[in-house]
Amino acid sequence: MQSDASKAGGAEPEVPIERALSFRFTGTAQEYFRIWIVNTLLTIVTLGIYSAWAKVRSRQYFYRNTWLDDSSFEYLADPIKVLKGRLIAALTLVGLAAPAVARRRRLVGVAGVLAVGTLALLATKGM
Repeated sequence: MQSDASKAGGAEPEVPIERALSFRFTGTAQEYFRIWIVNTLLTIVTLGIYSAWAKVRSRQYFYRNTWLDDSSFEYLADPIKVLKGRLIAALTLVGLAAPAVARRRRLVGVAGVLAVGTLALLATKGM
């Protein structure tokens, strides 16, 4: 009885070759400390607005200094989109919490209406 390989032309199927991949990190604590201290100070000075840029800058540093098989990674996030996502999340939370606070304190839910309106505006404009 013939095998499937011999029926197809006599060649045995190729077995994939396994190889070891080298993984290394080339960053230093001193380089990262400089990035971290600048990010922290700017985040404090801007009352948290810079944190989106800080996140992108930190991740870019780690990705750029991480190597797999002699190729580094690349982090391509846009800090403006990160900031918009955080604003949408914060406004959603305010919009959801405002009615409960308004009922408890007998206040008009103006903050909730504003938050939901802003969320709707951001959603229609797109990110």
